[in-house]
Amino acid sequence: MTEPGSANGQATATVHVLLFAGAAELMGQRSIAVNLTGTTRVGELAALVEAQFPPLAALAQRSRWALEDRFLDAQDEVRAGDQLAMIPPVSGG
Repeated sequence: MTEPGSANGQATATVHVLLFAGAAELMGQRSIAVNLTGTTRVGELAALVEAQFPPLAALAQRSRWALEDRFLDAQDEVRAGDQLAMIPPVSGG
């Protein structure tokens, strides 16, 4: 989904992020829409989530990111319209 230009003249795009466990509890919802500009890597996406959704700041960099049926690395690119999963660290017995 490309939207009209942002303040710096670049087109903006949106990715949808599914939230699980503590991330969903913090936000009170199961998904968020994150605005991107240009090519974005997973490591940059985590920083955008921190900036756009401050309650997730403590979890975004420590979470695993997935697209479809595979986990992503920090250098993997995300594209407009992708639906990703942010899977925070969990513990239990």
